Amino acid sequence: MTTKKRHEMTDAIHAADEEMEALADKGRELVEEGESMLARIDEQLRANPYLALGLGAGAGLLVGSLFGSRIGRMALLLAGGYVASEFVKRGALDLDSEDDDEEEESAPARPARTRVAASREA
Repeated sequence: MTTKKRHEMTDAIHAADEEMEALADKGRELVEEGESMLARIDEQLRANPYLALGLGAGAGLLVGSLFGSRIGRMALLLAGGYVASEFVKRGALDLDSEDDDEEEESAPARPARTRVAASREA
């Protein structure tokens, strides 16, 4: 193995380590945000237990009645599809890392499906 190849492999390992560390940091941030959100929800539920119970029962009744009919199921599917398409349009489900964003600035824009497929292949 040549020295040049060894340096390239070492650089690639260091880059992968840095990317893994960045992903671990992002994961820790998401866990902290989730715990914070759960704490706020728990606080609100304890402050307004009857309101939470009523909202849960009402939502259950609404969803249950919608699933009971064909039109309701179709409406739920359409609403879910609309929400999913809005997430994709706004980039809320962008699976690319920050490093890829720098490359995309110089490269022409790709559709979201292509970015997701490319990230799965990598």
